[in-house]
Amino acid sequence: MSETMELTRETLETIGGYVKENLASWIRDVDRPPQTDPHLLERIVRVDEELRASRDLMKRGFDLMEKRFEVVDQRFEDLRGDMIARFEAVDRRFEQVDKRFEAVDKRFEEQRADMNARFEQVDKRFEQVDKRFEQVDKRFEDMRSDMQAGFDRTDRHMNRWMTMLTIVIAVAALAGPLIAAFLS
Repeated sequence: MSETMELTRETLETIGGYVKENLASWIRDVDRPPQTDPHLLERIVRVDEELRASRDLMKRGFDLMEKRFEVVDQRFEDLRGDMIARFEAVDRRFEQVDKRFEAVDKRFEEQRADMNARFEQVDKRFEQVDKRFEQVDKRFEDMRSDMQAGFDRTDRHMNRWMTMLTIVIAVAALAGPLIAAFLS
């Protein structure tokens, strides 16, 4: 439970006067270095020297790290250059392979054209063979019709001869008793 006091103008002026009177002495007391122990001062100096030495060591370490980074960067650049050169060599080899494939494609096209030409020649030969078979078929057909005509003529001649032979045999068979009766 705090109670608030109301300060009057008079009270504030009294406090202000007190602060003005003592402010200068208070500031002097703060600016004055305190009385320190000589061992403590020596220790502070050693710590300060150690901090400087540590800072120097850290600076040298950072310098060495920077040099290492430069070496690593140079190695990466060299490696990158080597990789680019190798990729270019691989690209050239692929170009050579592409040229060989193009040559193979060209040879296949030439062989295909040669084969097509030969197949056309074979087709023409088959057409000639077909024509010769048609001619042979026609000759066989002509020979068959000639043979049929010959057989038909032979049949007609045979029929005539058979008819005449039959007549002669019939006449001889009839004439035999007549001749025998005539001779007897």
